[in-house]
Parts: sequence; structure tokens; C-alpha cells
Amino acid sequence: WLHWLKGSVVATLVLPFAAWLLVAHTAHDATHGSLSKRPWVNYWLQFTAHPLFFNVFVWIPQHLHSHHQFTNEHDFDVDL
Repeated sequence: WLHWLKGSVVATLVLPFAAWLLVAHTAHDATHGSLSKRPWVNYWLQFTAHPLFFNVFVWIPQHLHSHHQFTNEHDFDVDL
């Protein structure tokens, strides 16, 4: 963060990518309920990407209800 705050070009390019990798995977696994054995931990950690990377309230119906219910079916899977 320090180099980003100082205006480092490399940090400016790398920081958003690193944040996406860390935050998006945490939120993705939490929305699937697989990050923790405690449901309340998954509930709160799913918001780590909200609202900057993806909206949890859009992600759950779109990804969990559409994609996982109709995986790779071209007429119904919205992730295709």
C-alpha cells in the first residue's frame, strides 16, 4: 500500500489485481458456504467484495441460482 500511496506505477497496476484475487476468492467461497464451518462467518465474509468488486445481492441469484442450477446449459446458464 505504501508504494501505491507514493504513486508507484507498478503498485498501481498490481494492487487492484492482487485485491481482486484475495477479495473475490474469499467472497466467492463464502457465498458457497465453503470458507468456514460457521455459517455466520460465511455470511459476513461474503461481503468482502461488496460493493467494489461485485454485488452480493446480484451475485447470489445470478451465480448460485442460475449458473449452478443450469451449469453449461446454453439456454439457462447466464455465465456462458
